[in-house]
Amino acid sequence: MAFQIQKITNAGTNNRIVARLGVQTTDIIGFSNLPEDKKAQVVSLYVITLTQRLLKCEEALEQIKKKLRDDFRRVHANLNADPRSAEVPYVVGLQGDAEDFLYAAKNYLRDLLGIFQIVHGCKFEDARAFVPDSKGIIEIVKWASEIFGANDHIVTLLKSEQDWTTELVRKRNAVEHPGGFSGTLSIHNIRVHSSQTGLVPPSWHRTGLPETDIVNDMTAFIHNLLTFAEDLLADVVMRNGRFKQIAIYEIPEERRDPKAPVRLTCNLSPELLATLAEASAKSQAKADASKDLVEIDMTTTSRST
Repeated sequence: MAFQIQKITNAGTNNRIVARLGVQTTDIIGFSNLPEDKKAQVVSLYVITLTQRLLKCEEALEQIKKKLRDDFRRVHANLNADPRSAEVPYVVGLQGDAEDFLYAAKNYLRDLLGIFQIVHGCKFEDARAFVPDSKGIIEIVKWASEIFGANDHIVTLLKSEQDWTTELVRKRNAVEHPGGFSGTLSIHNIRVHSSQTGLVPPSWHRTGLPETDIVNDMTAFIHNLLTFAEDLLADVVMRNGRFKQIAIYEIPEERRDPKAPVRLTCNLSPELLATLAEASAKSQAKADASKDLVEIDMTTTSRST
């Protein structure tokens, strides 16, 4: 059978999203004992679907940041053109870029539910599974508690992600259904601060909530979306490990390979590593001690008679 090769993105493995959802996934999923068809489904979900969704989010963010830089430069270059007026920079297409970001991000969360369906047969298909309902119940947390127990690691993880996943989904819902349960999302371009002492960067807010910086929020959302998917995959690998004595470790950011800056790696468990280190130390001690012994030349040694 001939292999088929397709280019699915312009981003390379030096992009953290491609490295961590692509290279990293293919590396650590091999440490699970999932059936091969399920491994392939997980790889497809992460390498193709989630990667392209998150790259779309990154593209929207980078568009906004580039437009910000470019228009600030333009305004600065024209600063003394007419001393009677002061031009304020403007991000052209900010509304569309922000809505594109939210659309891709919400779909990413929806698609991320696929990891539960592939591995556990869970049937959730909408991002609202991550959001509390009118009674405060988060469906994915309720399901995980029933399957694994209320004190299981995955339940704790899902609960810890509640605040930002809820706000992300509700921001998108406020775009799709303005004035509805999630309110209306208002997006504000650059403007002069009320104190006349500076400029306010692009911001947004839902009905009844304070304004927040769009660039800062998008940056945090991308970070959270990426690490959330990684942590869910790590849970799958450890819950279905091929070997008992393995663990997943986080590589410090400064030690990640720039060519493929993966965050997680599989290795022997801390207990086994400690045992091996102790055994190695003892072996080295014996070797060092043997250096102090005088070698005997058996061909010339005299014996008493």
